Amino acid sequence: MVLGLLNEGPRHGYEIQKWLEESQTGLWADVLPGSIYHALQRMQKEGFVELRETEQSGHRLRAVYAITETGRSELQRLLREALQRPPRAFPTEFYTALAFLKELPGQEVLTMIEALIPRLEEEIALWNQGEVIKSEYVLLPEYVRAAFANGREHLEADLRLLQRLREILASK
Repeated sequence: MVLGLLNEGPRHGYEIQKWLEESQTGLWADVLPGSIYHALQRMQKEGFVELRETEQSGHRLRAVYAITETGRSELQRLLREALQRPPRAFPTEFYTALAFLKELPGQEVLTMIEALIPRLEEEIALWNQGEVIKSEYVLLPEYVRAAFANGREHLEADLRLLQRLREILASK
């Protein structure tokens, strides 16, 4: 993600962090905005990015990073690698918990499932909001809209699963 953003142009860590937060990329990219500075330092050591300049912002000095040719090659390698693996749609940790559900008291499980439902509904709302926000900045290509639709369908399927589990557990 960071290499892709730097491929669009030089940025400082705070700018990347704010973009990730505002675009709600953490919902789907497994990138925590707080990990950006560490990632930039690591990628600089690996030669994927370089310190382009420092700029003064108030009392802070901000480092502006740019992608290197080695970084572009790495970005392309990562993209090729990602596109050769099938998308992963199974929440394995959750399914594992379901496999051993009988080990917990039913009411406790029901309470946890009921607590998950509004959290997932909120995640769906954030997903929808993310699409709107992103489309305000740029005309979304059809393949990006397809990815948003696919993500929404997965979240909605998970919500239906939780609602069904609530029904099953409540009837016991």
